[in-house]
Amino acid sequence: MYSLPSNPLNNRASIEPWALFIDIEGFSNLLISDRGQAAFLVRVLANGIHNIGSRVFPEVSERLFAYGLGDGFLIVPDISRQTVEKPLAIATVLMHHILSQGGVAKASISRGETADVSGWFTDSVREGSMGHGLIRIYHIMGTALLNSYNVGKDCSGAVLALDPSFASELPEAIIIKQGNPILVDWINIDFPLLQTVANRSALPLLPASEARVLLSTYIENQSNLTEDWINNTNESTTLEGV
Repeated sequence: MYSLPSNPLNNRASIEPWALFIDIEGFSNLLISDRGQAAFLVRVLANGIHNIGSRVFPEVSERLFAYGLGDGFLIVPDISRQTVEKPLAIATVLMHHILSQGGVAKASISRGETADVSGWFTDSVREGSMGHGLIRIYHIMGTALLNSYNVGKDCSGAVLALDPSFASELPEAIIIKQGNPILVDWINIDFPLLQTVANRSALPLLPASEARVLLSTYIENQSNLTEDWINNTNESTTLEGV
């Protein structure tokens, strides 16, 4: 009879690949107030992901898979045993890219699997026709989406949230706020792979001083941000008191 390992968290960390979920902050309000800007920011995010996948990690051994869900994207690797530096670099560059274009994003990184579940459905449903109507099935499911989304769902703000199981893998000199989740300072950050991703993708990695000004300006110009949103954003990016 199969039995669970004595420490399932450690086992999970050793066999499951990383999973990154990133979406546009304030998108639902923006969609109502300025649909053009909402569409623009989603396009910016999608193009940024495409640049990273096609220019930085195009080969089979390093390729990425990205799945769009409204204003958010799930990004997963093809190979499970990769360090957290890769999704950390991807998330940071994308958050800087969105910030440079007048928006902000939230990213969260965990572990999990993806699976194509199109086989769950009958041929008629997969074909999609309902007379003159259509049915469309999102065929990717699994713990990658659930875990990566859940890591950051209870932490409002423009934050980079990290599953605590990655704590021992973080690059040196990364500024973090310990907790569950770990919050990574995505403005005051630098490590070799981060520079590589930014350079090869031709996406901006803003100087910390410029990023602080842009983020502060965003906060000042938004009338519907909660105190928790502002505090979490400031504390996780060392903006408090600036």
